[in-house]
Amino acid sequence: MQLYFVHTINENQALADDNESRHLSKVMRKSVGELAYITAGDGDLWQAEILQLNRSGAIFKPLKKIRRLEETRRLSIVVAPTKSASRIEDLLEKGVEMGLTDLYLVKTERTMRKEFKTKRLNKLAVSAMKQCFRLHLTRIHEMTSFNSFLQTSALNYEHKYIGKIEGSHPTLVEQEMSGNVIVAIGPEGDFTDKEYATATQHGFIPVSLSENRLRTETAGIMAIAMVQNKRIIIKK
Repeated sequence: MQLYFVHTINENQALADDNESRHLSKVMRKSVGELAYITAGDGDLWQAEILQLNRSGAIFKPLKKIRRLEETRRLSIVVAPTKSASRIEDLLEKGVEMGLTDLYLVKTERTMRKEFKTKRLNKLAVSAMKQCFRLHLTRIHEMTSFNSFLQTSALNYEHKYIGKIEGSHPTLVEQEMSGNVIVAIGPEGDFTDKEYATATQHGFIPVSLSENRLRTETAGIMAIAMVQNKRIIIKK
């Protein structure tokens, strides 16, 4: 089953961009009048009729809602982008596969990048979502300062953890995962002592992700895997 992403949907029609239209017509050899499965990344899966395919995009007629998947809890990563954008892209793609709901980009004292364009990340998130047949699109949050993040977005999470390299700390897998979980991953060079202290004041618990020193993207993937594995075990 092939899944297609629409950026707008209502009872009467759904709209997709030119990339989806091209894929439908040129790769999948779909034609007007045929059926397709679509989602807007909001948890709904629709069966729809193709009404139009052209260079400007695709238009569908939603026929039947096949499934509704509620987002009951969040699994998020806050990360200081690396100098190489491809490493953050790798983290995102693997994260989408494993159920990442949100990716927050932050500037820390040691962050080498002072800005990070998210347009390509959003495209990668859509592509990975379709390939893995996920119905929720991972949200990519624009880059902000770490302090600003702690005072705003971090407040939405019951369980907050921050990976710490130095010292002895409990492992992430030992922690509570039942509600909304967020894990902070530091930049190359790690968070500063002041940043760790500020994060702790805002409810973040220092944890160990591995006995080994991990690269930024590996640490993020490890954190997502730990949370999801524990949730699966608890569910059983």
